Amino acid sequence: MAGIWKIRCLSRLGHWKPVWHSLNVHRYSTGTQASENINWYCSDIVKLRGSEFQGRHIQVHSEQEVKEALKLFAQEHKRVMKKASHPAIYAWRTGEKVELSEEEILQNTLNPDSKQLKKKKKGIEPSKLHKYINVSQGVEDGGERRSGQDLFRRVIQRYELYNVLVIVSRWMRGSTIGPSRFKCIGDAGTDSVRKGGLIS
Repeated sequence: MAGIWKIRCLSRLGHWKPVWHSLNVHRYSTGTQASENINWYCSDIVKLRGSEFQGRHIQVHSEQEVKEALKLFAQEHKRVMKKASHPAIYAWRTGEKVELSEEEILQNTLNPDSKQLKKKKKGIEPSKLHKYINVSQGVEDGGERRSGQDLFRRVIQRYELYNVLVIVSRWMRGSTIGPSRFKCIGDAGTDSVRKGGLIS
């Protein structure tokens, strides 16, 4: 591991924006096809009756990269790990992107008429032109029961994201918020991937 330097969170427009505290970019190699530059994109703070939530995400391409990223998160966000009630609620999914055959594309369109393929192809949703193979995924509740799976459903599954790790931290203050905490966790994770440009 080499070349660790401080940055501020990237805003949606690409400008440097101080949010909560400075984060880190890590340059490291796993011996696999890992991203050399790891950018943590963080959400704005989501607040509800005293509780606070913040989401972060990075791109990953294997379970090994997920493990290394989580280790780096713990090392470089010691204040979060110490102060947050639930420092690392997370969900991830990786996969290898491959283009669909014409037959598979036809099966994904409303009109499976091969004569219409060339006419319809320009109007087909991008997600229907490819698929992911060798998919791996995982979640962690971080002490907040069922929150990892809910984060996966609200962010990764809803927006059809792959090769991403989403982490949400929660600080419990004020009165209890019941099931509303799941929406806050999802909102923080969603804001993070939106600021990183994965969704609009």
